[in-house]
Amino acid sequence: MITIKVPATSANLGPGFDTLGLALDSYLELTIEQKSPNWFIKHAFGPHIPTDEQNLIVSSALSIDANLPAHTLQVHSPIPLARGLGSSSSAIVAGIVLAHVLRNETVSRQQVFQEAAAIEGHPDNVAPAVFGGLQLSSVTEEGRFSSTTLPFPEELIGLALIPNYAVSTKKARAILPKKLRYKQVVQQGNALARLIAACYTTDAGALRQLVEEDQIHEQYRARLCPALPKVRELEASMGIHGSYLSGAGPTIMTLATADEIKRLQAPLAELQKDAIVQKMPISQQGYQIIQQ
Repeated sequence: MITIKVPATSANLGPGFDTLGLALDSYLELTIEQKSPNWFIKHAFGPHIPTDEQNLIVSSALSIDANLPAHTLQVHSPIPLARGLGSSSSAIVAGIVLAHVLRNETVSRQQVFQEAAAIEGHPDNVAPAVFGGLQLSSVTEEGRFSSTTLPFPEELIGLALIPNYAVSTKKARAILPKKLRYKQVVQQGNALARLIAACYTTDAGALRQLVEEDQIHEQYRARLCPALPKVRELEASMGIHGSYLSGAGPTIMTLATADEIKRLQAPLAELQKDAIVQKMPISQQGYQIIQQ
């Protein structure tokens, strides 16, 4: 039996819109069971998530090879759907890897990345799901994707405030303005450049300040994610910085030390009582294929 594990991800990190993504220590696990007449996925997500070839995992696999033999699959994933934690990216990567496993192919992570990013349309979430750690990604005009692993301060851990409602990426993108002011673009580029520099100098303090300096998406998505300014106000009162809107939201991620997380968990839970507050360590490893 083979199990494919793919980490959750947290994209953007403030000014790294559609560019930065971080792998998290929470995994979708896809176990390949027996061949079957039709594709069937056993999962606990409810009736609104398909269990046949319409499922994102299977459709991603079939995009590689439409003639793959159907199997029964078991999926377990604590990654919440449509919360900005890369649930769709983990499914896409799992499906791509599934296709190559069923074809008995050994392929590079670079190939998996190219294939997964082509399906997702932007690489910021699939890159960390494939390579692990903090990834700086881009796409060329020719449609070729690239990603570079950035150093990340070892002392920082993710603390996620996960609201009990979903926000679709499509809706979160539709709310963004069609045009930006010149000053916004300059400030965004400056913040991203300094954030990357902070990674290479392992300056955790500077990095945490900079993830709060986005200029082009968080202020517009605030109406979909109203807890963000409240979280920042609370954390600033405790002398803590490092919060940002994870992906399209509504999850708010804070990069903090272990001691700070102990101080933060209860106040954050009190701030939004219907939300989940969850510690999410950083994963330095992308997808894994495990023979059982």
